[in-house]
Amino acid sequence: MKFLSTSSPALDLVRLSACALLLLHCSSVEFSQYVGKSEQDNVGNDTDKCREFLQELTSENLHYQSVEVPEDWTKPDGKKINVFYYTNFDISNVDCRTPGRTLVYFNGGPASPSHFDCKPILDALGQEMRLVFFDQRGTGCSSLYPSGSTAETVKTLMRYSSMAIVKDAEAIRKKILGPSSKWALAGHSYGSLVVHRYLQTYPESIEEAFAYNLAIGVTPAEESKAQIDSEKQLLREVPDNISAPLKAARNAIPNNFCIRNEHGEICGPAILDGGLIAALREPEARKYVEHIALENPYTTMSPLPKPDAAFSSRKENVDVSRAEHLISMITPIILNSDLERPPLIAGTIGVIDGIYDFSDNDDKVPSIDEMLFSTHRFNSFLRWNVNFIPLIKAVKADPPSLEAVHSVLQEHTRLRLHLYAGEIDTNSPTSTFGHEREQLGGLPNFSGSSGESVGLAG
Repeated sequence: MKFLSTSSPALDLVRLSACALLLLHCSSVEFSQYVGKSEQDNVGNDTDKCREFLQELTSENLHYQSVEVPEDWTKPDGKKINVFYYTNFDISNVDCRTPGRTLVYFNGGPASPSHFDCKPILDALGQEMRLVFFDQRGTGCSSLYPSGSTAETVKTLMRYSSMAIVKDAEAIRKKILGPSSKWALAGHSYGSLVVHRYLQTYPESIEEAFAYNLAIGVTPAEESKAQIDSEKQLLREVPDNISAPLKAARNAIPNNFCIRNEHGEICGPAILDGGLIAALREPEARKYVEHIALENPYTTMSPLPKPDAAFSSRKENVDVSRAEHLISMITPIILNSDLERPPLIAGTIGVIDGIYDFSDNDDKVPSIDEMLFSTHRFNSFLRWNVNFIPLIKAVKADPPSLEAVHSVLQEHTRLRLHLYAGEIDTNSPTSTFGHEREQLGGLPNFSGSSGESVGLAG
């Protein structure tokens, strides 16, 4: 299977869910009105990546459709967009009366498609339950985000936050299973935030909820400090004979050498920031990093990829040979994650959902100079592109509410929420889970635990 995939703790999350989900509760309804059109309907966009992904779905006997929803859910008769979803079961041959368990998965982000996470989840649970994945509005094979860098674009992007994603998921649930159905939720990183929002908004639609790699109730300032503290702890575990050549390689990258795409760029030593943290916390990738360091990256080099859409040099004959191995290893991590997320889009949605705060960055954000490497995304945004920040300073934050989730769990005693954190996780450190565990910990239908798995950046 050729899905874009990576080792993900989301697999641990859904394994835990497999033995805990109950049968769907629903009343008998007339289902024919909810069955979608054929799988050849348009899916939102016709990009090369989307066409390739559809071919992969077909080759694996997976099923896909799209649902038409309002771009602005407060104006149901206004402009429509398509939200693309896919399943491991025949969508036209199931409803709420069909025995079995259904789980919908919310991937990380914001502004990332679901294609990276589906493979390990399908492998783990594909034979045990019905699985539903979808590309959150604006991403993947769904209708894409509005383009441009204007105040009007930001106004439109405010309709693409987690609340709209939840409403889109509700439209999918009703279309597939019928209005009286229930399903289970699983979410990783930003998907965990969406799960909390779903709990707060439509508890009657949920059988059980599993949230991994992100807790609510923590401020952006608290999270950024915890991330840097966690990164420092991780780097302290790297032996000197490995960290020294990594530091030397990083410093060998000239400031006028850049990795970039249409959304942003990273130049100079910052190319290795974050990517190395992500590699060092993944066991297999860490082995490769250590191998490069111990094999002396200054004499054993792979050729640096030639300048193309991702690479550029502001001067000819830039000497980057001393860091070629590390650059060639880290570049896919960068290009497949943060550089694929347009800063204006991710920043706007992140502010609404309480992930970022650009209103007073000097006071709220720890200095990136505190440490050698940093994956802290807030600093990455500032490093890549500061032009969009004035456009979104007026965006009002509306994060999911711990108090509201507490009230929901108190009222719906059969609805359980499971919160998971990686033991070593520089993206969402365990210390950031304290507020939620303290506030919800006394409820019998809440569980919060730390595992040994390492979190993957959202």
